[in-house]
Amino acid sequence: MSSYSIDKNSGISDIAEVTGSIEPGSGTIRISGFEGENYTIVRLDGIVAASGNCEGDLSVNVNPGIYIVRAGIHTVRVIVK
Repeated sequence: MSSYSIDKNSGISDIAEVTGSIEPGSGTIRISGFEGENYTIVRLDGIVAASGNCEGDLSVNVNPGIYIVRAGIHTVRVIVK
């Protein structure tokens, strides 16, 4: 299972103070740490599976597959089984 996280202690002095994670689960994509940011989950065929505003920790139900997830300015690819 792959996951993506941002840590404000990266050693780069000009990085924004954002910590968050985007993780696939069993039939879900979990987005946390992006409060107040917009998110979009897109299937590989370009169809938007879900979008909205992150209000706390978020778990979005999706079918198994590969998705592109954007939360705030961060974009990652996740595989949901």
